[in-house]
Amino acid sequence: MTDGHRPAGRLALHPDTRGVTLDGRTVRLSRKEFQILALLVAEPDTVHTAAELARRVWNFLLPPGGEPAIDVEVARIRAKLGHPPFLHSVHGEGHRLVSSALYAAETAHAEGADPE
Repeated sequence: MTDGHRPAGRLALHPDTRGVTLDGRTVRLSRKEFQILALLVAEPDTVHTAAELARRVWNFLLPPGGEPAIDVEVARIRAKLGHPPFLHSVHGEGHRLVSSALYAAETAHAEGADPE
């Protein structure tokens, strides 16, 4: 696809415009939020620590105690996406995109059912 469109179930990322669509609804994310979500989509089901996200997304070494800054970014993503069932925070470990929840929600959405 010429615009770099990367679908993941009901979620689609558009890297050229840093746009995101969820169930056909456009969601506006900041550059940092988009970069975090893009990494989680690229490596689903992998728990990424805050330090790893900072290093891999921004080539930045997170100082000790800096994890809340990443947690805030992920919380903003979750809120903007409407608290989707596929974006998880793993207490004491990090964050991940759960592919089975993403695709299960896609199937339920297509069938008109509630994914929860």
